Amino acid sequence: MAYRLSRNIEKSIIDYITAELIADGWVGIRTEKVFAKVYKGTLPCILINVSSRPDMRRELGTSALSKFTNIEFRIFATTDGIRLDLADWLLEKVMPGVPYYEYIITGGIVSSKILKGRINILEIIQNRKELVNLEGLEPADKFRHLLSLRCRIAITT
Repeated sequence: MAYRLSRNIEKSIIDYITAELIADGWVGIRTEKVFAKVYKGTLPCILINVSSRPDMRRELGTSALSKFTNIEFRIFATTDGIRLDLADWLLEKVMPGVPYYEYIITGGIVSSKILKGRINILEIIQNRKELVNLEGLEPADKFRHLLSLRCRIAITT
């Protein structure tokens, strides 16, 4: 069994960002794909998810889709400075594109991955501090940043 497109996108980006954080010397920054897990761990944290699939048919007469998707990154930081630094770093890393893998699942766990193409960033939809009224917020939400991207998945094989 293999993941479908949306889960492959999320997993590909999480694997890529996790590796790039380590390569660039960032320490103690988690990547998650589930909101609830963000609040159960330490900060800073980057939440990654496919927020929508505004797709269309590739051409008339086919059921094949063009593979457009919107991806959201939420940065949960401890200060405004870290929030801004992580947002800028994240944009620099994903703008050239991200390798897209198909993940094979055996017994409920990922057993292998196969490079299938590239996640191409087409447009930055939003890049801003997500919450501006900080009164009564949980500490994890005070320095939260939203980066929303319109993407196309280019499958080469």
